[in-house]
Amino acid sequence: MKYPLTNVIASRTLIWKHDDGSESQVEVRIGPPQERVFVDTQDRDWYCVFQILGLGEALTEAAFGVDSLQALSAAIAGVGTLIAASPPGKKKQFDLSELPNCGFPIMPIPPKASPARPKAKSKGKKKQ
Repeated sequence: MKYPLTNVIASRTLIWKHDDGSESQVEVRIGPPQERVFVDTQDRDWYCVFQILGLGEALTEAAFGVDSLQALSAAIAGVGTLIAASPPGKKKQFDLSELPNCGFPIMPIPPKASPARPKAKSKGKKKQ
């Protein structure tokens, strides 16, 4: 399902300094958190739409949360994650590159699950 960006509550313009010396603008826009109700179950959650323009094809995504604050936080982290993973982000070609991820937090990556360890064999009798 696509979620449109209807209103903008926050934005940032980044300057992308290309290898050839030219510059272009990358626009980041974040919409307000909105509640979503599931018709079949009446369960509720929240989503927040964000958009990045100027890195090629326009990117519009939604981040989700159990409440409006979590959805907004996830949207801001989504922006940071995508900016950091972009070619100019990796090359530190943005005007705010002295700040990690241009000042946006990034989504934490969960650690890999460790394989189950076999139980240690006990030596001798149990102490009582």
